[in-house]
Amino acid sequence: MYTVKRIGIRSAIRIGAILSALFVVVPVIVLLVLDGIFKFWGIIVPPELLIRGLASAAFWAAIWGGITAGIVAILYNMSSHYFGGVEVELVAHKPPKSKREQVEID
Repeated sequence: MYTVKRIGIRSAIRIGAILSALFVVVPVIVLLVLDGIFKFWGIIVPPELLIRGLASAAFWAAIWGGITAGIVAILYNMSSHYFGGVEVELVAHKPPKSKREQVEID
């Protein structure tokens, strides 16, 4: 078993920002596509308003998601020093054999 003692703060912020933006934008786009196909609601959203709204929502979600992930990474790094980190079991696999056969040419 290996113990994760430290999480990179920059990578946590980056991943938190990207995932938060996706978690906001993707469901909205899916609902809009489904609404366009099945006509659940009789609401028509102008494209320029939709693009600005989605961009704004993704921006703010990325900002707050990055900040939150950074804070969690800092708290994890501080607490893992005192209480131990998350234990991870890693298994090494042999790389696949090459399928190319060597042929001797006379």
